[in-house]
Amino acid sequence: VKLTEGQRFPDTNMALEAAMDGLGIALARTAHVVEDLAAGRLIRLFDIPCPSNVAYYLVCPLGHQDRPVIVAFREWVLEEIGVMNRKVEAVVRAAAPV
Repeated sequence: VKLTEGQRFPDTNMALEAAMDGLGIALARTAHVVEDLAAGRLIRLFDIPCPSNVAYYLVCPLGHQDRPVIVAFREWVLEEIGVMNRKVEAVVRAAAPV
């Protein structure tokens, strides 16, 4: 099979829309496509995890970390991360590669 370079997109969402429209394939983070995998709009082509070293940090000024509003926000963020992680794990198990 001779591969040629095709369309490129400056935005992941555009690439995913093109893939869903049958115009090719896209590379995306699992969390970004979990809903589309669950709904069957996209499928995983192979089962090779590619861990990312990208991280996000919740930061605040020194001494503010114990303020009730910050504690509540931090707890909410951690709960949402847990919800997303459980959803991703379930979808990854169910969306076996073809």
